[in-house]
Amino acid sequence: MSDLRPIGFHHVGGRSGGSDTPWVTPRFAGDVATVMYEADEDAVAQMKAQGVTALPYCLADRNGEGFLNLTYCLYGSSLYPLDPQAAALTMNVRGLDYRLSVTNRTVERRPVKLRRLDDLPEIRTGEIPPPDVLSMDTQGSELDILRGGEQTIERHTVAIVSEVEFVALYEGQPLFGDICKYLDERGFAFMQILFDGASHPYRQPLGLRGRGITTFGEALFLRKLSHVTDAAQVPILAFLAHLFGQHDLGFEALEMIGDERLEELAASGREYLRFLRDLRRAAASMPHVLPKQFQDFFSFEDSRNRFDDARRIDVERSLMEKQDRIASEVRQTEIAALAVLQMEEDSTVEGTLRLYGLDALADEMKKRRLEHVKQYLDVLGLEITVTRR
Repeated sequence: MSDLRPIGFHHVGGRSGGSDTPWVTPRFAGDVATVMYEADEDAVAQMKAQGVTALPYCLADRNGEGFLNLTYCLYGSSLYPLDPQAAALTMNVRGLDYRLSVTNRTVERRPVKLRRLDDLPEIRTGEIPPPDVLSMDTQGSELDILRGGEQTIERHTVAIVSEVEFVALYEGQPLFGDICKYLDERGFAFMQILFDGASHPYRQPLGLRGRGITTFGEALFLRKLSHVTDAAQVPILAFLAHLFGQHDLGFEALEMIGDERLEELAASGREYLRFLRDLRRAAASMPHVLPKQFQDFFSFEDSRNRFDDARRIDVERSLMEKQDRIASEVRQTEIAALAVLQMEEDSTVEGTLRLYGLDALADEMKKRRLEHVKQYLDVLGLEITVTRR
């Protein structure tokens, strides 16, 4: 991997030229090269007309011949046929009911050539950047794609965004747990479900519908720092971690890079590398407070006695004594730091996020900061008067 080339964002299942992962703001558009894959060649021309690099490949776990099940609603097309047990399910999408027995039934079995990601010449020759980010929405065949790209992913990929199912919609398809286990064994940590969707086993009139069954979602996996295979992966991993709101991992990755190397990278001209340098500087300028830990307040005996009604009063008395002692031991410098951290104004980190167009992340981070500081002050039994800066 080169620090200077754009980040390779590969999306498999790119019908209509779009993806459900709007993770890049206009500020970073020049830092990302998008590659789309679509098994239905009829859709590729439309994708290319939108100016994206579109490859008419049906990615799988082997090279050879296969059949693509084109469905009544083409977005449901898959290498796997509809699972008969899922046929009765109904999904409401943008106001319309999708009865899977209709929308996901096969109307044509089209012969396709299956390709392994590991064997694509475009990646080997550098015609397209490798997949730093691999995004998949292929209706059940995501694990097959991962298996067919194991070497490429090991060498290049730091983030995987995959559609997952919690209920089998397609016959024989792997479910979320299968994908999670496979990736964990290969150095990727499951981070979060970015969004999920429900289905209904019984089609009731409007106003009589319940929450439904959590059926599918989009899952984010990020490479574990302990499984980084190339130092050049770390800045891209740090950037993606921050974009997806996984700031703990992002700042730890920046610590691994170090200030001197970050300055060198920021001078390369890539906007996302300047962002990382500025974010690191902003974090260094903030007051650093680590909350007390559970064991500071509870011995094992106290922890156990919380569930003994006869001894609970003793535990509460002990806790109050420890709270008073710990609060008295909190240094004035820490109190001053907490006073800054509970201010409503943006922190330097939140301000940096806004500067780069990441307002939603800044709002989320501020809300979390204020909640955590309030909870910590409540635990300490402290109240700090805030003066505006």
